[in-house]
Parts: sequence; structure tokens; C-alpha cells
Amino acid sequence: MLEMNVGATHQTVIGDVRASLPLLGRILHIEDKEEFTLYWASPRAGVEVPLGERTSLNVLGGYLFFHDHAAEFNGALVEVFIRRRF
Repeated sequence: MLEMNVGATHQTVIGDVRASLPLLGRILHIEDKEEFTLYWASPRAGVEVPLGERTSLNVLGGYLFFHDHAAEFNGALVEVFIRRRF
């Protein structure tokens, strides 16, 4: 089985750093918040193994390519799931 997935994910990163000393109290307080949307594409290859008449085990491997922040998020993936057809 070969497939190509594309999609987007919205990320929110929130940071809050505080430092204090016994006699001086708070000496540092930094807050940071970033939001961004990541678009990705992922070619995948795998096998679908029948477990019954309407059930199968799927194992896929592939690679995630992100448009922005590629150095942080690009990477290999392994996907395992059971499919049940109604």
C-alpha cells in the first residue's frame, strides 16, 4: 500500500520563567507565547494484513516533511492501526 498524506496543525507554545532570591525576591520573570500553523506532507508505504472478514492490521512507515520549522519537526514515522469495516 502506498499513500500520501497532507495536512496542517496549529501549534501554541507558552513559556513562563521565574527566578527569585531569598532577600531580593523576584529578580526575573519572562513570559513568551508563540502561535503558528504548520503545513506538512507525508509519503508512506506499508502493508495491510487481514485479521478477519472485516478487520485488518495496518503497518506503515514514512517521512514527515514540514514547510516551516523543518529542522525541528521533519522526521521518520511508523504508524500501526487496526481497521474495522462496518
